Amino acid sequence: MLATAYAAQATAAALIDEGIEAWRQVADANHYHGAARGLLFAGVEINRAQLDAQAAAYKANAHLGAKAKLAADPKQAAKAQAHALFVAWMEGTGEAFDSHADFGRKMVARLTKREKGKDVPALIDCAKVAEWCTDWRREWERQRRGSRTP
Repeated sequence: MLATAYAAQATAAALIDEGIEAWRQVADANHYHGAARGLLFAGVEINRAQLDAQAAAYKANAHLGAKAKLAADPKQAAKAQAHALFVAWMEGTGEAFDSHADFGRKMVARLTKREKGKDVPALIDCAKVAEWCTDWRREWERQRRGSRTP
């Protein structure tokens, strides 16, 4: 509380252009803030196992929340559709494209939805889709090599 008062005095001194007084008040505020923290934590014993359990629970809940958010995201659904079309292209069972860039352009155009009278693209960046293609191709080739081993 005392540190807050010194900080307020430092602000007031700075506003009336009292530079040296402002710095003295800042130094006092910093001193009392450090002393207050020392008193606050002096007699507190932290139960490490309890903190670790709380952190694990928080992480599990955050992970579930992220999964739910991604499941409801239309961009993730569009990315999954694009991936399925990419795999079909690589296996020769789907539409043929000239390049990853061509695939990206056509996916952005194809996965655009009409909402409230306006075209809303689920995927916006053609270059990003082309980057995904590079990753997907590496993954596809790795799986293909793995399935060919006798």
